[in-house]
Amino acid sequence: MTDPYQDALAALSWNPSAPDSVLLRLLRHGDEKVRRNVAQRRDLPQPVVDAILTAPIRPCAWNSP
Repeated sequence: MTDPYQDALAALSWNPSAPDSVLLRLLRHGDEKVRRNVAQRRDLPQPVVDAILTAPIRPCAWNSP
């Protein structure tokens, strides 16, 4: 069963109207799906791109040994 809170955050991460501040907060979220959704968007504002490029790599399914 899925968590409605996590589902809402995942949906917010795809929202084209989400401001930079919300996207930056979502990047710090503990859920990998939410962080990956933000990083995969095509229309990322420059501050969010900078945050992705300068953030330490967190362990997740696609970069685990």
